[in-house]
Amino acid sequence: MKKLAVFIDAFNRSVVDEEERQLHLQKFCEDKRSRERELEYLVLLIDRYLDINKPQMLAKLYFSYLCSKLTWVELTMYAEVIDRFLPMDYSTLSSDASNYITIKNIGCESILRLVALGLLVETTTFMTQHSNGGFGIGSGDLSRWEKNQRTYKRTEFGEKLVDILK
Repeated sequence: MKKLAVFIDAFNRSVVDEEERQLHLQKFCEDKRSRERELEYLVLLIDRYLDINKPQMLAKLYFSYLCSKLTWVELTMYAEVIDRFLPMDYSTLSSDASNYITIKNIGCESILRLVALGLLVETTTFMTQHSNGGFGIGSGDLSRWEKNQRTYKRTEFGEKLVDILK
């Protein structure tokens, strides 16, 4: 019950004014079959979530769906991603870093999980292309290779999730 209350409270905080609330209510009430399907899905997810912060995230996703910023399919994809988050994952994903760097895979469990969820992508490159068309390894590249240093960045999918959950 507490998770459901958290979801409802977070959703209500998203609504800015009465006119906006009426628009969302109208969209919600238009199609009974869709409404029942949506509510059933949301309640099942809320019940399944273990972390109390996840219903808040789901409320923001659902609000974005009602504002037509997400399709239903996108909402379900992001909702499933949130289900698989561990507490540190969103902190890692939403950090201000433009690139995430790991050395010898130490402390990168969260990053690897985010890669598996399609939210980050590895951008490591040890080869640089020369102006004559050839490739080579620079001293900086060699140093990163020796340290087993990897770099990652957010995917478009990950950027959209961070923008919605801010």
